[in-house]
Parts: sequence; C-alpha cells; structure tokens
Amino acid sequence: MNKINRLIGNYDKKQLRELIAYIVSANGLAEELLLDYCQRKESDVKTDNHTLIIESKIKQYWKSAERIIEEFDMYGGGSESDEDDAYGMLENMMKLLEDNEVSWIVRKEILNRMLEFVTSDNSGFTDYLRDIADIMCTNRQEKIYLADFLIENANSYYRGLAAKLYLKTVKSRNLLKVRRQICNMVQII
Repeated sequence: MNKINRLIGNYDKKQLRELIAYIVSANGLAEELLLDYCQRKESDVKTDNHTLIIESKIKQYWKSAERIIEEFDMYGGGSESDEDDAYGMLENMMKLLEDNEVSWIVRKEILNRMLEFVTSDNSGFTDYLRDIADIMCTNRQEKIYLADFLIENANSYYRGLAAKLYLKTVKSRNLLKVRRQICNMVQII
C-alpha cells in the first residue's frame, strides 16, 4: 500500500482522473467496482451523480449480458454457466430499473437492442427480455412504442401480447375503435 501511496500521492486530481479512466477502460471489472464504490458513496443522496452512476451500472450490466445473449442468439444456445451469468446481469439491471428513475434515452438505447433479440427469437432469452422491456417502458407513450415495435417486428405470440398491451394502455372512449384496429391487425398478420 505504501508503494501505491508513493506512486499516486503526488498526482493532482486531473492526473488521478486520467489514471482511473485508463484502468476502467482496460478492465470491465474495474469499471464495475468503481461504479459500486460510487453508488455506495452516493446512496443516501439522490444527486445527478447518483443518476449517472445508476445509468452507467445499467449499461454495464446490459453490456455484459448482451455479449452472452448475442452468442446464444447466433448459435441457438450456450453453456448453462453463461446462461446463469446473463440472467444474473439482467436481474441486477432489472432491480436498478425498478428502484431508480432512469432516463428514457438510456432505457430506449438498451430497449432497442433488446428488442432485436426478441425479434430474432433464437437466444433462449426472448421471454425474459420481453418482460424486462415491459418494465423499461414506464409511461403510456413508451408502452405504445413497445407495442408498435412488437406488432411490426415480432412473431404472432408477441403480436398478441402487443395487442393486449394496447388495450391495457389506451384507456379512453376510443377503446372500442382501438380494439377493432387491433383485431384487424392481428387477423392480417
């Protein structure tokens, strides 16, 4: 520890930030550890830093899970340990999404990539990703965005779920009209 203190003790803040950025860019585990540390330090205070930390952790979890899901999607499956790792990352991501307010920009970026895997329906994660997509879409417009995507791109099962999502989301005097449109869309498909 003394060697480390001697090594970095003379660095100014800018140099320390550059050193941390280099370490984090070279090692995904270091990034995760740094985000965990920052989250613990910011846990009592809901600041802009806290939001940035949470959003970064969500992106990190997705990035780790996505690598595995992408491989599973390519080959139609994979090892059980990789599957467990991916589910673990997705669960961590889902917990952060449920417990924190995350910007639509971040959620939509991940959602769009997730929906590509739902569309290809070859990874074995499709149902779970669809469930997470539901959690990611928190308001009426976002739910309609999800339903529109599923109607246009997914298989008939997910199109049916999209129709139910429309019905649940659109609560107005135009409901009967929307139901007829959905029935027509599902019959055409």
